[in-house]
Amino acid sequence: RARRARPGADVAQLYLVNAAGKPVQRLVGFQKITLLPGETREVRLIMDRRLLADWTGDGWTIASGEYAFALGQSAGELGPRAVVTLTESRLNP
Repeated sequence: RARRARPGADVAQLYLVNAAGKPVQRLVGFQKITLLPGETREVRLIMDRRLLADWTGDGWTIASGEYAFALGQSAGELGPRAVVTLTESRLNP
């Protein structure tokens, strides 16, 4: 949620910060919103699953493990991490 004291715009940015035990810092989603004074708004981001995957020579594979994400206004200003556990999956090329 974003909150402003005067009218303006903000860009919510979602970063992948750990992928199956490997530290990374990859922007995986963003959305620009405009807000009126005192307004708050929930932002929903849609992420391409390939951003979680590695190319293994014959296709995209998402490795099993924990994936950590953080929301922020920039790569240098990230909030708390949210962690999800994924099972291995293969994506169509």
